[in-house]
Amino acid sequence: MGGGIVTYTSDVSRAEDMQNNDESIDTATSSLHPASPRGRDQLHLNLRQAVQHIGNSNSLASVIDQLISTIQSVFHCDSSIVYVVDESKHVLTPHVHAHSNQRTGLAAGSLASLSDDNSTLFPPLQLKDCCQRLQLSPFRWPAAENRPAQNCALFDTLQNAGFSTWFSIPLRVGKQTVGFIAVGYFHYQYLFDDASQVLWEFAQDVTRALLPHLPGNINLAHVESQEQVDLPTLYQQDRMRRLLANHHELTNTLWADDKLPSILQSLSFIVHQPVALLDSFLHPLTTYPTDVPWNELLPSVQHWMTQRQSESRVHLPLSVRTDSIAGESFVITPVQMGSAVLGYVVVWERGARLDDLDVMALQQSTTILAVHFYKHGLHVERLGHGFSELLSKLLDTPQNWTSANSAEALDLGWDVAAPQLILVGMPILHSGVHSVSHETLQHYLGQLRIRLASDYPNVLVARYQNHFVFTLPDALAADESIRHFIEFIHGIHSTPGVISSSTADRGGSESDSQDLSLSFGLSQVVQSPMHIVDGHMEAFTAASLYPVVASHESFLHADDVRVHHLLRPISSMTGAQSFTNQLLCPLENYDRHHQTELMKTLRVYLHHNGSLSDAANALFIHRTSLQYRVGRIEGLISRQLEDAHTRLELQLAFVFRDLQRVFSET
Repeated sequence: MGGGIVTYTSDVSRAEDMQNNDESIDTATSSLHPASPRGRDQLHLNLRQAVQHIGNSNSLASVIDQLISTIQSVFHCDSSIVYVVDESKHVLTPHVHAHSNQRTGLAAGSLASLSDDNSTLFPPLQLKDCCQRLQLSPFRWPAAENRPAQNCALFDTLQNAGFSTWFSIPLRVGKQTVGFIAVGYFHYQYLFDDASQVLWEFAQDVTRALLPHLPGNINLAHVESQEQVDLPTLYQQDRMRRLLANHHELTNTLWADDKLPSILQSLSFIVHQPVALLDSFLHPLTTYPTDVPWNELLPSVQHWMTQRQSESRVHLPLSVRTDSIAGESFVITPVQMGSAVLGYVVVWERGARLDDLDVMALQQSTTILAVHFYKHGLHVERLGHGFSELLSKLLDTPQNWTSANSAEALDLGWDVAAPQLILVGMPILHSGVHSVSHETLQHYLGQLRIRLASDYPNVLVARYQNHFVFTLPDALAADESIRHFIEFIHGIHSTPGVISSSTADRGGSESDSQDLSLSFGLSQVVQSPMHIVDGHMEAFTAASLYPVVASHESFLHADDVRVHHLLRPISSMTGAQSFTNQLLCPLENYDRHHQTELMKTLRVYLHHNGSLSDAANALFIHRTSLQYRVGRIEGLISRQLEDAHTRLELQLAFVFRDLQRVFSET
């Protein structure tokens, strides 16, 4: 299901237009976007297949069993009720399937049957006590229209069940009502206004499947019925004109200017309400009108959406009205392509609620927005893959880089001769193990590209081996700008569902989704292909050392680990390892056996140039305690820490140990 409200649609022309549009897109990306029916088409297919199975049933009980199963699986509802007339054609017998609900006392019942607990909530009904409004066409409550009648048995029964939203569909043979399908939800107010024709067609298919199992006189009435087609009333004609005008407005927007502000402006003009568009991370992309104070209420709306996502049993692609938020209500509709949520349209109901035609326009706008996101996503994906290939070629075989490669990079928006910085993001686990699943890294890369294309279009990102590489324009060279950018990246990772929603489906471990974080290293400004190679190695070294080198910043600059970078080539040599072990192993062994912190104490002491007062303050211990530790260290290594040569050797040993620890793991 997708594109907003649940639709069982016969809108073949729209489906064909969307299909033709897809076929015009370069087929080279087919492997990146496997063909799958869109949400509306998939729902149509599911219901058609279900009706075919229902039609093959050999008894009324079997038909109802399969019908209720279909309703539960397709609409993901809390309760489904099917009423069918008995032999007298006057009494409607209920068949209920419901989930337990403590608030109303509604108990879970078996398919096509009525439990004792539910019998009082859904009793048999007299057909004559059901109003004509519910007998003639699909009906949703709450609805823009008033209560259908003063006394309506079906309306009262569904209201008393405690549903937040419910809709009913009549089953008719000729002019006679032979039953109803009712669907109920407890938690949220879903909007089905644009699905009337869709549900009506589904009900007709179900009625045809039921017909062979209904009493004979009803079959005869069906054969002999010659129902006259009613001419549309002036009210219906006015609604049709408004519907066509809305369709024309949105269609013109798609072809004339499919940019997001233009689409939202058209939608706001149609529904006469402020409109906001959020991305799949719930971050705002654009709003209209721009002078509406969205900043005051949008955080509360985002919080409501986050809570709903965590509480819902299953994500439904339906428009939903929020609870009261600061005295206001909002209608939220997901923009979907298949089962993937691309964003959300939020309508602020200021002063008046949306009617059914407003909701229909809202759903049509989500289709247009889905096309926009799809095209934009293809562009971002093609750009990202092109950049990844060129970056890998440069870093793997820099000697083979040519001016033609530079020109190709320039076509992608990457000027290798322009001043830029290389930022490396190293995915790590809090345990310090540099091991994250391939699927998790690829999923995160896709999210990074989408967000960067919107907020930082001049920044490119690629995955190289086990880390991410960003090229930043020199306009971001200031430390404050870098900090803001890294906060932005961390914000993507901390958004609910960005990584955690993918790991279970893609094979990543649950710990990956909860503990994954990024450490960052930044290069000097570079301005040529060969300098980019050197800058990448600088940034990679800094990012790798970030977890073990104390820093109050959100990233390590190459200047902060210049000595580490210079000594890295010899850190793995036998001589360097022996030198490091001779100085540091006595302290490491002592810490391990006595649960002390002599290694940490020595590192802080050296960092503060041997100042006992500064080091004691940094360690939050008394100066006398530090003096005792220093004496213990000197005894274990048989060196005097006041000696400048000894301090130099110890500092080199710490550099070697950091490099050996980090790069032996990576």
